[in-house]
Amino acid sequence: MNPLSENEIKQAEIGIILCPEANGNLFPEEAMGALIEYGFTHLKFDKVNAFYANNNLATKRFIKKLNFIYEPVFLPPPIRHFGGNSYKLKPNY
Repeated sequence: MNPLSENEIKQAEIGIILCPEANGNLFPEEAMGALIEYGFTHLKFDKVNAFYANNNLATKRFIKKLNFIYEPVFLPPPIRHFGGNSYKLKPNY
C-alpha cells in the first residue's frame, strides 16, 4: 500500500444489495453500521461513498437512514449508465 500524500482523502466505496428476506430484520443496518464504524475508527477513513441506481428507492432510503448525504459528483460510465447517485458519509468526530 502506498502512503497517502498530504492532500489525498482516505476513503472507501461500498456497494449495497438488499435481499427481500432481510427486510425489517435490521441485518443490513447492523452489518453496514459495523463496517462503517470499523472504517472510521480503525482504518481512519475520511469518508465512505455509496452509489446506487436512480430507480433503487429502497437503497436510497437505507443509506439516508445511515446518515449518508447526497454529493453530486461525476460518476464513471458503468454507474452513470444506470443513472447512479452518489452519497457520502463522514466521521462524527
